[in-house]
This record gives sequence, C-alpha cells and structure tokens, in this order.
Amino acid sequence: MSTPNERPIDFCLHLAAAIRQDKKTLAYKPLPFASATRFLASKTQPAPTYGAAGDMLWMREPYAIGPDGIVDYPAARASTRYDARISDSRWSIAHASTMTRAQASILLKLVEVAVVRLSDDLTEDRARAAGMTPRDRRSCREEFIAQWDEAYGKGLAVTRNPPVWRLSFAIA
Repeated sequence: MSTPNERPIDFCLHLAAAIRQDKKTLAYKPLPFASATRFLASKTQPAPTYGAAGDMLWMREPYAIGPDGIVDYPAARASTRYDARISDSRWSIAHASTMTRAQASILLKLVEVAVVRLSDDLTEDRARAAGMTPRDRRSCREEFIAQWDEAYGKGLAVTRNPPVWRLSFAIA
C-alpha cells in the first residue's frame, strides 16, 4: 500500500528498461488540462501531481504474470526499445497502469520537481537523462521529440511548447 509521500508513475517498456539500466534519471509528464490552462494564464504553480523533492514514486511498468502467479518484468531484460518481449504464451501480459504497489519492484526518489515549458527546457543533455539514445541519425533531443509527439499527438506536440512536469529522480 502506498504512503502519502509515495505515488505511482507509469512508464512504457523501453523507458522502464532505461531506468533499470540507470540511463534515465529525468521524466517529462504532461500537466492536466486545467492545470496547464491556469499555469499559462497566470503562471500559478499547479498542485503536485507526482509529489515534491524527497517523495517516492513507485514505478508502474508493463509486466507479466506467470501461470504460478510470479511477476515478471520484461524491462529487466531489455537493452533497447524493441527487444523486451515475453516469449511464453502461458504468461499473461499486463499494462503498466494495472500494476499494484505490491507488484512494483522499483522505487524512485524525487530529487527535483518543476513545471517547465517543454521545448524551452529540452536540451540534448536532458533528453539523454530522459532515457533517449541517438537513433537513425537523430540526436537524443530529436529522438525525444519524435517519441513524445508520437505518444501525445498534435495537442501536446513539442513545437507547441506545452507546460509539463519535469521530474528528476534516482533509484531508491
């Protein structure tokens, strides 16, 4: 069970793998629409969705449950975005959002929490800290932009410079 200073945070398979490999220490997450609107209108700091520095996040990630109830973490075996899969059809694949606190195996300690404008804040170094690696002649920043825009679409496209949470963390 989560404590008041412990909250869940979802990551897709390849970003969970980057955390497990200590290649990801930063995440950008969209603000809820109402919070983003208020922030843009008045620069009012939104209520902390993920907590404050010192609080803990438990990582929800794609997982599988075996026929005997054992939880498996495909991200623990992944080395790239594309290579972590469950090969045994007897395993039930589950989406990160369904993971319970008891099933989570990684705790992250928040180091810094800030609301920033995404395009203004996103540097090559921050994209690398967000778990990106250069791919197909793209820089880490360009790879981040491609993946963000694919995940969040036109409304939150990096070129629109939306306000987002920037979360810096370390594995606890």
